Amino acid sequence: MPTHLRVEGRRDDSHGPEVKLPKVYVGTVDKEPAEWAERLMALPYTNSRQGNVPTTIALSTLVRMTPQRELRLRPDCRWTADAFNTSLANNRSAVEACLGYVVGVEAPTPCSYCLRNLRSFPVCIIIPDCPQLTACMGCHQNDKDRQCDHYVPPEEAPAAPDPDVFDKLKEVLATTIQTQQDLNTKLLQQLDSWNKARSDFSAMMVAQNDAKGHLSRRANKRFEAAIKECQEAKVDAESVGRNLERQSSLVESALKERAELAARRAARHERPQPRPGFNI
Repeated sequence: MPTHLRVEGRRDDSHGPEVKLPKVYVGTVDKEPAEWAERLMALPYTNSRQGNVPTTIALSTLVRMTPQRELRLRPDCRWTADAFNTSLANNRSAVEACLGYVVGVEAPTPCSYCLRNLRSFPVCIIIPDCPQLTACMGCHQNDKDRQCDHYVPPEEAPAAPDPDVFDKLKEVLATTIQTQQDLNTKLLQQLDSWNKARSDFSAMMVAQNDAKGHLSRRANKRFEAAIKECQEAKVDAESVGRNLERQSSLVESALKERAELAARRAARHERPQPRPGFNI
């Protein structure tokens, strides 16, 4: 956005492209909002706006209100558009007053200065419910708020801003940013450590599973060998049992034959009778 406005070939302290300013209305009655009302609502002056932000609380309040009338000066005012625009560019109170005249309401009772036509506006306009603008707009334009009958002194003056507050805020912000960066660095390092630990754990689990598989295969082989040995031992035991049965049968047969032989011998050799006359 351009920072200055070209007015009839001269530079002033306002925003916007080169334009032809409209004449300032000096009629005897109010009319609907027109060129100057639209211009004032845009706050085209650097003393009234920084970027898109109004420079005072009063201006912030006024630009949110609805225009009620076109800017109008008393018929005896002989302002040219160029001179009037320059006066606004050099006086922020005049910007507030002119914008307040566009959006404000007519006072039920004019102040004594407006009643005697000692102000620039033909009507005494006030801004209800705006603590920053309690005087009428005619008195406020000339920085004569305390002379206005509608002026209400503030109950408490606003505290002066600390000139070092922005520097302190910058220091706090810089410290906060640095702390956040340090925390982010530590968090990234911790995440790297966690990822490494997770990778190591996964590798360990794979190795453990491989070891379990190897041990399982070895155990199966040993089990199968043991079963085979048991089967072979069973076969040997059955063979030995059969041999023992044969030997037992042979022994019984031999004993039986021996007993039969002894009986036959005993039958052949009977015991001899003693001789007569011989006493044992």
